[in-house]
Amino acid sequence: MSHFAVRLEQVKRFNLLKFLAYSFLVSIFLLPGITFSGSLPEVRPEDFVVYGMLLTLLLMPSKTIAWNSGIQKYMLFLLLFTIWMMITQLGNGRLYHMSDYFEYYKMFKFGVVLLTFYLIYKQKIFSQTDILRTIRVIFCLVFALNMLHYFNILSYNPIVMPFYANELQLSHFGVNSLGEADVKRMLGVLGNPNNNSIMMGFFSIYFIAHSTKESPEYKQNYILAGLAILMLLMSGSKTGVLSLVSVFAVYWLLSRMSIKQLLAVLGIGAASVVLINVFQFTYISSLWTIDWSANESWTGRLKVWQDLVGMIQKSPWIGYGPNKEYFYINALYSENEYVLMAWRYGIVGLLSYLLWILIPFVSAFRQNGKRYAQSVILFSTMLLVSAITNNPLSEPRILVLYAMLCGLMFANSKAEQEFETGPKLKTVPEQGLKSEPEFSLKQVSRL
Repeated sequence: MSHFAVRLEQVKRFNLLKFLAYSFLVSIFLLPGITFSGSLPEVRPEDFVVYGMLLTLLLMPSKTIAWNSGIQKYMLFLLLFTIWMMITQLGNGRLYHMSDYFEYYKMFKFGVVLLTFYLIYKQKIFSQTDILRTIRVIFCLVFALNMLHYFNILSYNPIVMPFYANELQLSHFGVNSLGEADVKRMLGVLGNPNNNSIMMGFFSIYFIAHSTKESPEYKQNYILAGLAILMLLMSGSKTGVLSLVSVFAVYWLLSRMSIKQLLAVLGIGAASVVLINVFQFTYISSLWTIDWSANESWTGRLKVWQDLVGMIQKSPWIGYGPNKEYFYINALYSENEYVLMAWRYGIVGLLSYLLWILIPFVSAFRQNGKRYAQSVILFSTMLLVSAITNNPLSEPRILVLYAMLCGLMFANSKAEQEFETGPKLKTVPEQGLKSEPEFSLKQVSRL
């Protein structure tokens, strides 16, 4: 095959990856799932995109991909964790329980998305500016959809929201357990206020990380981060607020803020408290007003945790396997991903879960100053705090969002220094020719 044909095939694959990346972002942030019947699990549009990503990765010549040691070690860890999950399944005699295999599918999706976005950034198929602008446009659309939902504009909730949220969540929107009018908790495109708060946390973290003065349009990024924080508050998630406070604390430690910047952050915090009280986000304000010992929701969670911990003590090493049926049959919600992982996969599983998040966290910490590294540090912090009273990585879209950030961080591309100009340009100053992108079709045609 001629050099021209090889380069043309390379461009086609890169353009396909770019299309798949756009489709992936649109799917996880904007599109509802597809339900075929009540007995079958929901199918997400990005599932089809992931298979396209896998096929493209398999067809990519290995010589064109420079996998660094960081992502290789992380992928090896993910493989070992998946093998341990299978060992716990076999050890509990659950080989023929098909629902257990969906946990392996989640790991498969995580790995494919991780590798795809690593390649996209490493090969400069996407510049940092490309990704930022895409996420900004998507966020504006998400904001519009959330406002239509929160204020039920044009009868949005009865017509559109059933595609995004289940009947139980919709029936409790704006009402309490007695059916009386109550404060609204924004469900968002994830159909769940707690998960929606984590997605809004992702947006706020992403825009804050891109709000340095060296970034283009950094003031607009601050505004978008503020809108994301507002929607997080409108989700009415106590855990979301606590995780956001933790994120700001870590951000302050990492960024070495000046007194002026610190006062600005404290001002945002004070304004948030005012908003919570003015708009009567009572579910959040209960953090400092409620008697926790008399709160049925909290005592109910403690009871579930105590029961699960008691079971963990009886099988501390291999747990009980993925075993989704146990929670379905007993109508239980673990509401704590640490307890859930220890219950499913034993002590080894709990440690593996921690490493799942801490390996990227530590790798990002070593890249201090890089924007994606900062995003990974802050979002990892949010996940670790949220996991105390929620199951963030059990939500498929939050899972692949984290995979995307980790892939971009592990790529550690020199494009960090080319934020405004996009992909690195090859120049030929001695001939006075105009620079062109490294993998443009126009350049291929001249070979």
